[in-house]
Amino acid sequence: SALSEEKPDANVGLIGIGIPVPAIKYLTGRQQFYAEEDGLTVVDTQDNPSDDVTGGEKAGNALLQRNQEVDSVIGYNDPSALGAVIAARATGRDITVVGLNGSSDGIEGVKSGRLLATVQVDPIGIGSQTAVAAYSLITEQNLPLPPIVIRPGVLVNQDNVNEIPSWQAQLDEIE
Repeated sequence: SALSEEKPDANVGLIGIGIPVPAIKYLTGRQQFYAEEDGLTVVDTQDNPSDDVTGGEKAGNALLQRNQEVDSVIGYNDPSALGAVIAARATGRDITVVGLNGSSDGIEGVKSGRLLATVQVDPIGIGSQTAVAAYSLITEQNLPLPPIVIRPGVLVNQDNVNEIPSWQAQLDEIE
């Protein structure tokens, strides 16, 4: 992972979501599993109570106050990661932060150096694939449909951040 390459001995705090969203709870569990598999130490988790930068800052503050050894944070989304950056700066701590979604704010966070990386998910591809599947089902074409279609994310870091199209640019390409 980008974090384990940058900081192989990282003490990581995870920011999840306070709302009981099973998919995001599962994501946070997978983040812990893969961080530990990469040799990182997951110290603690804290939920973002409001699913925005302000909630990420609150979660980051709580996480960092409880755990002086935390030197890195992985957020379940870019706003949580950016909130953790704000929390760390307010306390004078220098931490390494990774976000998720690859939204415009996450990409800007990577460009500015506030985030080490983000992973741009593919909502445009997922939506397009869903429309194709719905059309195929309605018209009974291209059946049977595959049981699973994977739309992989793209790691966004300093090496490629200027080549990554925004979600809006991807939408604009659809005819």
